[in-house]
Amino acid sequence: DSIANMFLVSLGILLKDSFAQEANLTLFGFLLNNLLPTIIGNIIGGMVFVGLLSHYLYLKEETIII
Repeated sequence: DSIANMFLVSLGILLKDSFAQEANLTLFGFLLNNLLPTIIGNIIGGMVFVGLLSHYLYLKEETIII
C-alpha cells in the first residue's frame, strides 16, 4: 500500500502543474496525511497479528504438578 502511494502521489505532485492545477497535493500533506498513518498502521497491525500468530502457534499447555 505505501509503496504504491509513494509512487503515485509523488507522480501526482510532479504532474499537478500540467494537468490539475486545482489539486491540493503537497509533499508535506502527503507525508502527514498519507504516509505517516500508513506506517503507524503497519507497525501496529504487524505487532498485533504477528504477536497473536506467534502466541497461537507456540502456545504450550501448562502442566500442573500436584
